[in-house]
Amino acid sequence: MTNLHVEEQRQRVASLLDAVAEGRLSSAEALACTEQWTDVPWNEKVFADAYHALQHFEADADIRAKDAEYAKSQIAGLRSFSAKLLKIG
Repeated sequence: MTNLHVEEQRQRVASLLDAVAEGRLSSAEALACTEQWTDVPWNEKVFADAYHALQHFEADADIRAKDAEYAKSQIAGLRSFSAKLLKIG
């Protein structure tokens, strides 16, 4: 695996997080993407953390619907994680 490949993986995962944060994809759709992206090493910490964030976002949909501040916090968390993925590269 070349560094370019790792950078491309980080960009793809960051784009996925951004799409969820912006409402262009649901967290369920994003999680489905992770199952299709077999070239992404989901067991590596940074990718595992991104997957975990998507799982929490999916699980907390009902809380976000009732609590606007919590929703803002979770969306900000996804955006922050996306920025972290891009900065690491």
